[in-house]
Amino acid sequence: QSYVRTLHKLAVFSHSKILILDTAAKTKSKLFCLIEENLDDLNSNLILLDRRYWAETTGIEFIEQFGFIQDVDSIKMSVDGNYFSVCCFAAAMKFIELALNKTFPPHSLRIRYEASEGSMMIDLSTIRSLELIQNLQNQKSPDCLFGILNQTLTPMGSRPLRSNVLQPLTDQHTLET
Repeated sequence: QSYVRTLHKLAVFSHSKILILDTAAKTKSKLFCLIEENLDDLNSNLILLDRRYWAETTGIEFIEQFGFIQDVDSIKMSVDGNYFSVCCFAAAMKFIELALNKTFPPHSLRIRYEASEGSMMIDLSTIRSLELIQNLQNQKSPDCLFGILNQTLTPMGSRPLRSNVLQPLTDQHTLET
């Protein structure tokens, strides 16, 4: 049962690249082995990053530097105590900077911490069987739940919709609101 939610998040968001500590690959950690075993299903590339890029202080600095000014304090409060999340954010930002050669203007990113709790986990076979994201007969067809609901005008708008289809909320108060 270890790392079920982690693997589910990786599958749901269909990342093209998965960053992982290079030391996890050397020691063959349990998470590394699980990701490696599921790499074909995840349709992603595994990228190993040096340990020095996974630093909590650097992550907080990136939040302060790039987050919208009005959001910085609330982001810092929501990630307080979530050491691994902040380290992962630092590594992702360093990867974007070094490998992709991209930079961002100060206070230009909407950064959001999203916990796994409060949402339903739907396994990959169910996602396929129910045709939530893709039609089984014709993969290019919009005839699936996401295709029918997707009236968004931008990719930025379709991403949260896709996430909500694949990870429906379970909090009754939020749903009623």
